[in-house]
Amino acid sequence: MIRIILTVVLPLITPTLIYFFLVRLRAKWKKEDETAEHIPAYHAWPWFRLIGFGGVLLILTFLVFGFPNYDGFHGKYIPPHMENGELVPGQFVKETDE
Repeated sequence: MIRIILTVVLPLITPTLIYFFLVRLRAKWKKEDETAEHIPAYHAWPWFRLIGFGGVLLILTFLVFGFPNYDGFHGKYIPPHMENGELVPGQFVKETDE
């Protein structure tokens, strides 16, 4: 569940939350400065920018979570198993040419 939130929901909602924060901030500045210009209607809801920024964040999230710490080691993976009643953790072993 937390992975879905971090990789899908958060990257899509973050740009919208940033946008709403900036709109409120701009409205506050406009109240302080009565000489501010009126925002044109086509700038009122910049969906293209929100979707584009959300897509960029989604791609960055996939890159960060999709490539875990990879040390470049190639070998045979032996999964965790029981040996003589003890749990042996999973490990990589170098393959030998036989």
